[in-house]
Amino acid sequence: MKKPTNKLATNLGHNNPPVNIKSIDFTNSAIDKLKVVNLDFGNNRYLDIPFNVSKGSHLKGLILTISKATKSKSFRLRFWISNKKHIYNLGTYKPYRNSNDLGFTCVQANKKQYDIYNNHTNDKGYY
Repeated sequence: MKKPTNKLATNLGHNNPPVNIKSIDFTNSAIDKLKVVNLDFGNNRYLDIPFNVSKGSHLKGLILTISKATKSKSFRLRFWISNKKHIYNLGTYKPYRNSNDLGFTCVQANKKQYDIYNNHTNDKGYY
């Protein structure tokens, strides 16, 4: 059993979100629980939050970007080529509404990321 501590939780699983989030689980419920008014942007217009994924997963480099002005949440892929950081937009998070409007959730982002991973990595998993 874990012992209670006085430290603030920085990992958002299925708990109430803290102000300073270091990473979140790759689930729709964790993304839905993020409220823009509760987040600390500081002087930044955007807030990048990485997902908790295994190290060898095809989801490595996937982040959630939240806009302060529009309050939109986007899936983005961060990667490095020739010591330069690049970012590729996968799509804006849109929750599932009904069978006619599937939105763009973790399932669709996972499929899109997997296609990119298969097409652009070598046998060792490097881009």
